[in-house]
Parts: sequence; C-alpha cells; structure tokens
Amino acid sequence: MKQMTCKQIGGVCDAVFSGENSGEIAKAASDHILEKAKTDPAHEKASKEMEAIYNDKKRHAEWEKEFKAKWDAAPTV
Repeated sequence: MKQMTCKQIGGVCDAVFSGENSGEIAKAASDHILEKAKTDPAHEKASKEMEAIYNDKKRHAEWEKEFKAKWDAAPTV
C-alpha cells in the first residue's frame, strides 16, 4: 500500500490517500477534490484544472506520466 497527498496529485491540501494501486489513489483524490470543491474555492479551482487536463489528451497523457513517476517514488506503507 502507498500513500500520496492531495498536493502530490495536483490538488491543494495535505489530505492523505492510501491505495494498493495508483488507480485507487487517483479515484480517492478525485472524489475528495470534487467534494471539497463544493465549499472551498481552492479545491474548486483545482477541480476545474483537473477537468481541463482530463479533456485534453496530450495534457492528460503528460499528467498520467507524472503521476506514475510520483506513484513509483512513493514509499510503501
């Protein structure tokens, strides 16, 4: 199992997500950012940026490459 923070994934806070694989962490972070975006302007901005990245194939591929490198470097807990 590994842990990553909201900031490491492109968010704005130090919330920690755990997962057995990168997909679990990405899903938890996405859910967190979308929920927090309802009441927090900083998370709302991050949510909009994530949506823009997701909708741009080139930027999304770059984000996935960076995320994989961060996942690989994250310590096992």
